[in-house]
Amino acid sequence: MVIAEKMPLSEGMIGFGTRKYPELEDNTELIYGYLNSKMKVAIPPKFDCIWNFINGLAKVKLNKKWGFINQDDFQVIPIIYDATENLPGHEMLKVCLSNQWGFVDWQNQPIIEPAYDWISNFHNGLAIVKRSDKYGAIDLENQLRIPLKFEHLNPFFGSLTQGILNGGTVFVDLKGTIVDKK
Repeated sequence: MVIAEKMPLSEGMIGFGTRKYPELEDNTELIYGYLNSKMKVAIPPKFDCIWNFINGLAKVKLNKKWGFINQDDFQVIPIIYDATENLPGHEMLKVCLSNQWGFVDWQNQPIIEPAYDWISNFHNGLAIVKRSDKYGAIDLENQLRIPLKFEHLNPFFGSLTQGILNGGTVFVDLKGTIVDKK
C-alpha cells in the first residue's frame, strides 16, 4: 500500500489516503483510513472522506453517507446520514436523513426527529426550523414556539431576531411577538 496523502496527528491517529485501484496507472481516486502514531494501520482505508478525531470520534463518509467512528472503527453514529453538522463536544449532532433535518445525541438517540427542510442549532432554547418554505422556531421538546409563517427567520443570538414576514423586515422576540417592523 502506497500512502498518497496524510493528515496531521490528532488524538494519536493520522488520517491517510491511498489509491483505491493501485493497479491502474492513471487512477487518482483515493480511499482513506487511519494510522496510529507508530505509522501502523489502525483503521484500514475504506472511507470516501475522513476528518480528524475530536473527543474520541471522527466524522467519516462511506458510499455518500456520513457518520462517526471511534478509534476502534466502531460506528458510534451509524454511517447512514445524508449530512451531519456539529462536531463531538457540541451538545447535539445535527443530522439530515432523506433530506430532512433533526438532532440526535452522541449515542445516536433521537432528540428532534428529522422532519424539517432545515434546522438551526439551538440558541436561547430555540432552534429556527423551515418547512414548506416557511420558518418558525421549536424548543428542545420539538414544540412549535414561533409559528411557521415567516419567509425567513435568523437564529436567536440574543432576545431578538430578524425575519421577513409578508415581504417586510421584522424583529421577533423569543415568544414570537413581532416587536418592530421596518
